[in-house]
Amino acid sequence: MTEAQQHFPKRPVTCELRSGERVIGLLVEVSVDQPWIWCDFTPGPAWEEVSWVFSGMKGELAAQFPGRSREAMTAYRGLGLLLHPLSKGDVIKPAIVWIEGSSARYRY
Repeated sequence: MTEAQQHFPKRPVTCELRSGERVIGLLVEVSVDQPWIWCDFTPGPAWEEVSWVFSGMKGELAAQFPGRSREAMTAYRGLGLLLHPLSKGDVIKPAIVWIEGSSARYRY
């Protein structure tokens, strides 16, 4: 095992984005551009109920925290997002996940 493998969790190539037991969607890694891991995104059963959170966060970045996006960030923090690999690998607690259309990216 290399030193890097000892200190950093193994990233799953394909994983479910979950909030508790709810599956928000499927992320399939397509590239890494440090610090971001870029993925294809397929909505899951819980996507409709949380999609407004991710839409609101886009506005926050562009407009420096106006009203609705503050709500979105508070809701985002409450989701407790985790990435669960579909094959072997460690569950990852991402620092941030951005989803826009069929693309996603995350940092951990």
